[in-house]
Amino acid sequence: MKQLLSGGFEDLIQKDWKLNTRYNFTPSASLRVQASTGNRQSGSDFLENRNYTIDQQTIGPEFAWQPSPFFRSTISYSFTDKENVENMEFEEKAALHQVALDLRYAKAIKTTLSGNLKLIQIDYNGVSNSPVGYEMLQALTPGTNVTWTLNWLQKIGEGLQLNLVYEGRNSQGLDRLVHVGRMQVSALF
Repeated sequence: MKQLLSGGFEDLIQKDWKLNTRYNFTPSASLRVQASTGNRQSGSDFLENRNYTIDQQTIGPEFAWQPSPFFRSTISYSFTDKENVENMEFEEKAALHQVALDLRYAKAIKTTLSGNLKLIQIDYNGVSNSPVGYEMLQALTPGTNVTWTLNWLQKIGEGLQLNLVYEGRNSQGLDRLVHVGRMQVSALF
């Protein structure tokens, strides 16, 4: 994606190769292993600190259990290794370990409740408060991060749908919790 801004052009390029495998132990239990490799490139005519190339590799298993058509739970782990190869001064690297738990309850087309809890440990040796730091840290902070999401999707009449979303985050180094709430009503026709 290339944009013309008041200070010149800004270019963002993302390239990824992904491998996804799944094995079903039983009709209600499955194991999925995902791996990916790729890079993120950013170039700016005006802002020098927006020029970076990040190579990254990710791998991780996911175990899913769905005992009924209404309920599904998933536990997963992923490891991501990132390096800013454009930084010639030092090896700017990030290692992200993420453990996640997802729960989902869906009753036909009437109600869907879902929840997500993630524990993310990030080791990063660069400057956190920079464009490349934001990309390497995935908008989190170095150290221990916990994120959670609750989502309620409800059909409220013929052709209307209500979606309530709550997201929270607790990051190491911040002295407060971050809370975000959203509500959306959609007309389906």
